[in-house]
Parts: sequence; C-alpha cells; structure tokens
Amino acid sequence: MISSKNQTVFLSGTSEVMDITNNLFSELQKLDFKPTWYKKRFETNNLDAIEECLKNVEKSDRYILIIGRTYGSIYPKTGNSITEEEFKTALILNKPVLVFIKSEVYHQFKIFESLKRKSERFEISSNDLKSFGFDADIGVYEFILRVVNKRYHGIRKIPWMSEFNDIEDIISVVKDKWISKEFSYQISKISILGIQNAGKTAIIYSIFKNFLNYEGIVRNLRPTKGVERQHLKVLDHDINHFDFGGQRRYRDMYLRKPENFFLLTDIIFYVIDLQETLWYVESLDYFKEIIKKLKDVLIKNLWDVPPIIVMLHKYDPDLPKEKKEKIDEQVVLLKYSFREHAEGFDLFFFKTSIYDVSTIIECYSSALSLLFDKTKLIPCIFSEISKNQDILIMALFDSSGIIIGEYYLPSVHLSDKNKIYEFYLKVERRIKNEDRAKFRFSDAFKNGTPFSGVIEIIRIGQLHFYLLIITEGEFPQVEQKLKNKIENARPKIEEIISKIIPFELEN
Repeated sequence: MISSKNQTVFLSGTSEVMDITNNLFSELQKLDFKPTWYKKRFETNNLDAIEECLKNVEKSDRYILIIGRTYGSIYPKTGNSITEEEFKTALILNKPVLVFIKSEVYHQFKIFESLKRKSERFEISSNDLKSFGFDADIGVYEFILRVVNKRYHGIRKIPWMSEFNDIEDIISVVKDKWISKEFSYQISKISILGIQNAGKTAIIYSIFKNFLNYEGIVRNLRPTKGVERQHLKVLDHDINHFDFGGQRRYRDMYLRKPENFFLLTDIIFYVIDLQETLWYVESLDYFKEIIKKLKDVLIKNLWDVPPIIVMLHKYDPDLPKEKKEKIDEQVVLLKYSFREHAEGFDLFFFKTSIYDVSTIIECYSSALSLLFDKTKLIPCIFSEISKNQDILIMALFDSSGIIIGEYYLPSVHLSDKNKIYEFYLKVERRIKNEDRAKFRFSDAFKNGTPFSGVIEIIRIGQLHFYLLIITEGEFPQVEQKLKNKIENARPKIEEIISKIIPFELEN
C-alpha cells in the first residue's frame, strides 16, 4: 500500500484559478503531501517552459486538475490548452487523478452535455451558449466533455468529477479519496508486462468480464497506450492491475524510470506470444532488461522481490497438431531462457489462451494464492473431505469467478474439468440474477459417464462465495452425499476466510 506522505501532487489549472491553487498548495502541505505547480507557463508561451512543465507532471506521483471559466493558453504542438496537455500526460502515465470544476461551470456543462446529445449533427457556437447565460469559454465545456469521455475499452478512466465552491470542498474530497479510504484497506499491485501484441489486454478483459463473452471483446481491443489501470476486489482486498503497453517507445519509458512504474509491485505477469516465434528474442531481451532494472530499484528501496508469473500465451486449443508439437518443443527452450535471466526471481509458468477459459482461471487464481497464503489450506481441506468418496471436483469461487481453492481427482480429464468450469461461469450469472442460494445440475462427460453437481452460496459477513461439488451419478441418488459434503466443508471454509478477513465477520 502506497502512503500519501511526502508524495508529490501536481496542481493543474489556468491563471484564473491561481488563488485557489495557492491556497490548495498550503492545505496539501498540511496533509504531508508535496504539492508542485509550474507558474512559469503563465508568464511565457516559450516552448521550452511548456515542455519543462509537462516533465514536472511526469515526475509527480499524483495530479489535481482544477477547471474554471477559461480554457487557457494553447500548446502549439497540439492545438490543445497547456492544461489539457498536462491532464493527458497524467492520464497516459496512470497517475491518480482528481478533477474539480467550479460549481457554476459544472452545472452549465450538464446543460451543454445535454445539448450536444440532442444536436449531434449541429455545431454549438459561443453565441448559442451566451444566449443560455453561459459565461465560460466554449473550449472549457468541450474539454470537460473530453474528460468525461476518456474511456478504456468502455470503462471511464475518470469515473467521477467534483464541483466546488471553495477550497474546503476540494480538501474534503482529497481527504476522502486519498487519505481516509487509502488507509482503510490493503491495496495490492499487479503489473502485466510484455512486448506489443502479446495479448496482455485481452487477458485482463478475460478476467474483468468474468470470463464471459470474451471472444467478442478481444476482436475490438486496441494496443494499450502507456499504462492502463483496472481495479478488482478479491476476498475484500483491493487489487490494482497495471497493463503496460508493449510498444517500444513505452518500454523505453518504463526502463528509463523503473521506480516510477515497477516499485511496490506485488506480482508480475509477463506475457509472451507462443505463436509468434520471430518475437521470442525481442521478448526475452525485454524480460532481461526488466529484471535488471527491477533488481536496481528493489535493492535501492529495500522492497520485497515480487514473484513473476510467465504466461506462455496463445496456446490455443484449436492449434493444428503439428504446430502445437512444435510450440511444445519451443516451450522447453523458453523456460530455460527465462530461468537463465531470472537472477533470483521466483518464476511460475502457465500455458494460457483466452479461448480456453480454464487456463486463465488457473493462472490468475494461482497468482492470487501468492497474495493470500491461507487460501492454500482450502485444497487440503477439500482433499481430506473427498477421501474414500467418489467426489470428482470441489472448488470455491469468489463473486468475481476467481478460484479461491480447488481439488479434483487426478483421473478427471482436463477437457472434462474445462467443461465443468465453463458451465459454472455461465450458471453463476443465472444464480445471481435469480438470487438463488443453491443450483443443482446433471450432465455427462464425453465418454458418457453421468455426473451431478451442486453450486451453493456461502455467505461470510458481507461476502458471497460459491462452492461447487461434482460427483459421479445422477439425482436423486447422489443428493444426500452432496449435502453431507457441503455441510462438512462449510465451517472449515468459513474459518479459513475469517482468518484472511476477520473484520468482515464482526460486521
């Protein structure tokens, strides 16, 4: 978890809000932040001064944007205001961002936004806005609209904006967003790295869409620009996922300033495309450079060494047999090369494909077990419960579809296991929509062997978990057996989860 103490905060706004910025500067110092802003850009349009200003944004830890009535001086290279360029720089580098808009401008913008929706084919002029009593530059409303519409594959990058009347309004939000909540829970950081087109973003969306409808999503993905951040809550712990764009210009930027990007990482996913053999050398070289920079940063800051999950990706189930055999041979050499460059880092290898959901589930769930050591007890319990019985699979999922723990008989074929997990992911949505506490089902494996199972909700405090148990046979013959297994597993699961998040049970 990153402390706000002594972190630099870049204050961005036009000269019109200079008084607010000055007051905010003093108030942030009282909260142990190190505020900074670049007044020289108000005094000159010199290009070097503007470039220096943008470099200061890059060096900062956090960013605050204050929007008033004026759009501000224009940056000659882009035609946007300098303030907007500062905002874009902070966004590309994935800085924590707070946006504040003067109250009267905020309410005028809401009307402007409505007008834009109703008259998409027509331009709205300054005179049109004046007739409505608007008193800000038209560029301000257009800028706010661009802030609102900044999206990452459909998800807003700035999920909220705050209106303000005075400095107290701003400080209240800063305390709420950056201090109170920041220290109320543990935040973990997962970094996803690899060269361009390795499939990193598609993997993240396989996770964030609960592994449903992912094929349609993948077709519309575009290369990641800079660093993109996504948030997920697992076992009531907040996890930030950082998707590092793999284009060379971005990779060079990360390696130049590794402390800005890699520090405080809890787990690293390194993704390599198995199907593009011509990129193997480039990918391994990038991995080697990351390890080198990481070692320097970690030693300098006395930070723990994160484990690295190497995703041998695009190991797709429909690959032709000859190509798959050739890839299998390459995997042996790749593992050797990765270990040769690891220099003391713990490596874990997984073959993955977004077209085989179970590989993503297994890889990601295994990584999370490194964050939550006590969850490793769950497979042991499931193994003990299943002794001397024909229980085929027991698995515990959280509400996001992540496996917290699992056990399955070695005799269960991988394709049968995948079939069950894909079925579970589809049924889970139905259970939630229908608010059901239990779901029974029966089916048969490819060899014709019938199986039956139960999915039952286990509620622990405010959290919901889903226990899946599969056995051979059909209902009603297996019903009592499954009921007994659930009753046996429930208290032991509750005990383990309570050790990870004891405060939830007290609520």
